[in-house]
Amino acid sequence: TNVEFIAKGAFKETYRVEDSDSNKLALKLIDSSKQSTDRISRELGAMLKVKNAHVSALSETGEFLASGGDRIFYFIEEYLGGGSLSQRLRPGPLKPSDVRRYAGHLMEGIGALNDAQLVHRDIKPDNILFRSSTDECVLVDLGLVRDLSDVSLTATWLGRGPGTPLFSAPE
Repeated sequence: TNVEFIAKGAFKETYRVEDSDSNKLALKLIDSSKQSTDRISRELGAMLKVKNAHVSALSETGEFLASGGDRIFYFIEEYLGGGSLSQRLRPGPLKPSDVRRYAGHLMEGIGALNDAQLVHRDIKPDNILFRSSTDECVLVDLGLVRDLSDVSLTATWLGRGPGTPLFSAPE
C-alpha cells in the first residue's frame, strides 16, 4: 500500500494510505504521550456516535506500542482529497453560492453533533475538509469534542476553554 504524509497537528499526524483495493483512506496517528487517553476515547466515542455525511466517518481504530514504549492510537477515516477551507480561502473570498452550500453542509453536520449531545469546540477552516468527488464539506477532528451527556474532561477553572485561539468562543 502507498503511504503519503499529509499533515501534523498538535496531537496527530495524518497520512494518506491505500487499502488492498486501492481505496484512499486517511490514517491518523495519536501519541498517548501528547494526548490523554480519556480525550482519545472521547473522540473515538463521538465518531462512533455520529453518522452523518458532513462529519468525518471512522472505519477502523486500534493501538500499538511504539519502539519507545508509548501507546500509539490510530484512526482510519474517509480520505477527503478536496483540500481544506483554509486552502480555498487563500485566493480570496468565496462566491456567495459556495458560502450558502458549505453553510448548509456544516449546519447539517453540526445538527447531527447536537442530536448526539456533542459540541465540536474546534471548528475552524483547517478542520473543514472537502470531498474531491462531490465538493461537499465535512467537519473533521473531534479531538476536543464535549459530550454533554458525560463528565467534562476540561478543568472548569481554566481561563479559556479548549480550542484554537481566535476561533474558539470566549465562554
